[in-house]
Amino acid sequence: MGKDNKITVWMGGKKTTLKRDDHADESYSLKEFNKDYSAATLENTTGDEVPTFVRRHSDESNNEQYFGQKSRFSVFKPIILASVSAIIIGSILGFFMLNMFVDIDKGLSQQNYTVPAAVDDEEANKEDSDNESASDEVISSTPIQSVDAFVLQAGKFEGETNANEMKSKFNQAGFSAMIWNKENYYYVLAGIASSKNQANQLAKEFNDHQLEVFVKNWNTESSDMKLTDDEVSWYKSYNKQWTESLISLSKDEKLSEDGWANIVNTIPDDSENIGKFTAFLEKEVSDLVKANKWEEQQLLLNLWYQFNLLVN
Repeated sequence: MGKDNKITVWMGGKKTTLKRDDHADESYSLKEFNKDYSAATLENTTGDEVPTFVRRHSDESNNEQYFGQKSRFSVFKPIILASVSAIIIGSILGFFMLNMFVDIDKGLSQQNYTVPAAVDDEEANKEDSDNESASDEVISSTPIQSVDAFVLQAGKFEGETNANEMKSKFNQAGFSAMIWNKENYYYVLAGIASSKNQANQLAKEFNDHQLEVFVKNWNTESSDMKLTDDEVSWYKSYNKQWTESLISLSKDEKLSEDGWANIVNTIPDDSENIGKFTAFLEKEVSDLVKANKWEEQQLLLNLWYQFNLLVN
């Protein structure tokens, strides 16, 4: 510290210049000066407050060193810096978090629009599968058996007019007859039997009335038909009933009204494949109660013929 007589200290918050005593020598140390300064400063403190001192340099050109009370602002400086840093960091993190939540909301919004579409596609595929299953049930090929029987043939004609004249002749004689169109010919059929012997016995009754008939073996070819499961089940019942009825007629027995009524009552609803035939069946069976022997034979002949038309 130089040899000047002046010493600069802070007293009561003010910088004060003191003169050093003449007897003070150069051995006056900085430590001793600090003691004097500390004592002078403590006189200006109030209560139990203990000031904090820091080394300072004089603003004058001699650049003297001295100790002054530490600024009270320095105590709060770390807190202020920490608070400002926290605000800056929080703002940055808040900005990134806001962008992140915006992206999440967009993703959820897109999912809300795409997920129902996926569900709709799934339901649509399910409906298509159900429709395909229903179609597979309808479009099932069912074998139709060939049928053989013996018929009483009254005539074979190339023209339908002549066939109708022959039919009327048998009707006027008290017998029933029907026309079967086959291979571009019109056949007039007057009776049916399950065996040739039964057919020959029926033919004698016509001969007694001066009506000539011929016993012929008659058959229809086997084929395939597209039917639903319900229609297949009904067809099997119908075919069984028709065969049993033919046997009953050959034994000179009446047709079963209950058996045929059950066939009519079990016709599948809204059947498109056999609807036309079942409508004809219902009409024919309705007259079964008052039918005689020959009319019952005509019933079987007509059903046989109409079902053959349906198949082919």
